[in-house]
Amino acid sequence: MVLTDNSLMEIQNLLNTTITLQEYLSPDYPENELSRLKDPESRKILSFSSKVRNTDATDASTASMIFADLDHAGLHWNLRFARDLRVQDLQEGNFILIGSIRSDLWISLFTDRMNYRFVRNGSQAYFVNVHPHPGEPEEYVCGPAIDYVVVALMTNLTNSGEVLLIDGSSPEANRSAVGYLLHGNLPPPIANALLQKDCTSFELLLRGEHLPRQANDAINVVSYRLHTRA
Repeated sequence: MVLTDNSLMEIQNLLNTTITLQEYLSPDYPENELSRLKDPESRKILSFSSKVRNTDATDASTASMIFADLDHAGLHWNLRFARDLRVQDLQEGNFILIGSIRSDLWISLFTDRMNYRFVRNGSQAYFVNVHPHPGEPEEYVCGPAIDYVVVALMTNLTNSGEVLLIDGSSPEANRSAVGYLLHGNLPPPIANALLQKDCTSFELLLRGEHLPRQANDAINVVSYRLHTRA
């Protein structure tokens, strides 16, 4: 289980920029990015924040929900912080990545395989629907009280294990999506399809409405993709 890096989100939001995984792993991070700040006190605070393991409280709560379910199933797990991960770690074993591409850049290693891709352009956030089915929009736009989250299962970087991605437009969306899945609320056609032996991976796009900074369990699947063996 990989927890988000909250300072990464803060730096990008403050500088109104997008940091790549290559920049994130550079020895010069975050000083290279923070050099753009004119206020030395702000640079000092953000530099310190980036050196500690600072995750979002809601994402941590989401992780605890998953931990409880894994424990109940008798499965073993380890907790990792995004800043401590390395590319080779994702070549073996199974992983759960929680967050968005702006708070957990490891998700970017898998986005090329995904149909629903999170984009933030200034203050606007939305999910691109790369290959829309008939009747589907090309974009799913987030609003003040509307969030979207993608739950995707795919293989790791060497196809030797699996990676579950919880990629939402907000931590509250992530929490709602995990609660939805753990309570077994999937529509029967999707649930039945996931049980088929030829189903190798999937993507679910969920939409929820909520009060500010509040998770809402009234969340539903609006689109999905199931991938099967050829």
